[in-house]
Amino acid sequence: MTQKLKSSAGENDGNLQWINGVLEYLERKRYSKTSIRFHRYFYSHFLRFLKTNHRRVINQKNINDFLIYWGVASNGVNDNHYHNMIRCVMRKLLEFKETGNISIRKTNSVKIPRCFEDFYPMFIKEQLERKEYAPRTIKKGCITLQRFLAFLSVNGVNSLAKIQREHFALYVGKRQRDFGIRSALLATEDLRMFLRLMIAQGHVSEQLADSVPRIPDIRRKKLPTIWSDDEIQQLLSVIDIDTPLGKRDYAIILFAIRYGMRIGDICSLKFENINWEKGVISFVMQKTKKSLELPMTEEIGKALIDYLKNGRPDVKENRIIFLRHNAPFDPIKGSYCIISKYRSLAGISITPGGKKGFHSLRFTLATRLHEANTPFSVIAAVLGHSSIETTRIYAKANIEMLRSVALDCEEVDHV
Repeated sequence: MTQKLKSSAGENDGNLQWINGVLEYLERKRYSKTSIRFHRYFYSHFLRFLKTNHRRVINQKNINDFLIYWGVASNGVNDNHYHNMIRCVMRKLLEFKETGNISIRKTNSVKIPRCFEDFYPMFIKEQLERKEYAPRTIKKGCITLQRFLAFLSVNGVNSLAKIQREHFALYVGKRQRDFGIRSALLATEDLRMFLRLMIAQGHVSEQLADSVPRIPDIRRKKLPTIWSDDEIQQLLSVIDIDTPLGKRDYAIILFAIRYGMRIGDICSLKFENINWEKGVISFVMQKTKKSLELPMTEEIGKALIDYLKNGRPDVKENRIIFLRHNAPFDPIKGSYCIISKYRSLAGISITPGGKKGFHSLRFTLATRLHEANTPFSVIAAVLGHSSIETTRIYAKANIEMLRSVALDCEEVDHV
């Protein structure tokens, strides 16, 4: 039972009613006790803030002033995770008071500066109209643009006409310092897309066309590591399938190992994608927009049934199969931590420059099929490649790997 906040002298009982309403709502949605305590802590301080400053109502101004009092930027420009959590707590209170409901949003979203509000929807529309873009790609582009426009605003740029070449370099440099070279590289792709659109619309000078810095694509220099059969068995054996979370993670990793499915497709599977009578799994791949149908093996079927019956949270309104195991039981977003957790438990190391995320399991399956002289057309069908030329890349990568570990002639002479 949720511990409610109690009224004290000088407090508005109406405010207390809204706050306790939020706490009860979170309990009904099965938020963890820790999360509810976190909300209660800041709501109690907010009530104290209102009382001390002789304020009576819950509104946006009083919440903004409270955030400033706590040293939290109300516009969300900074990327401090703790501050994002506090903003989210206060946003829920205001939304519940105004609507009686709480929508689920990402806590790290950045508010678009008012001076750029007209251009952001234009960018989204441009991406949505390009059918080859996956929803995840569109979302990534929108987040990049949100942060870039906020960056411009903080640096005194309040119109596209004032953007200078150095602004792109400064932002990309900041992105690389804060999040690493891979994040900066992905940001440059989104910025070029935005820049092309703004130039075509006449909002930005063509002289800025090459303003976004070029960053070497380190993704092409690293090949996914191939897992040995022993490593695959070690990985699966350390997963505790007696726990609900272990049942979920075991099924997810098994899908990646046996089918070579992309992790985005695994985490997006819905109940309607499973045909138990025919024994098939059919879905539209996020990356290629192509349909793919896979036979359900006995091993996969057992793991899936065990998770659905004994592991999955009882959230009937959500049709996604694999969910987070903490409230509000959303679909899984970040997935690398799943495989890295069990790889660490199994004591499986990564060679310098190698990668052992989920895509390496897909790469491993393709390699095993190629080693078994499986025709490229069959490998392409299994992996859902839109072109057989994409499948040939795996064979080329195999050759490059063999070259990288090949003995030179002098070493061979001494064997």
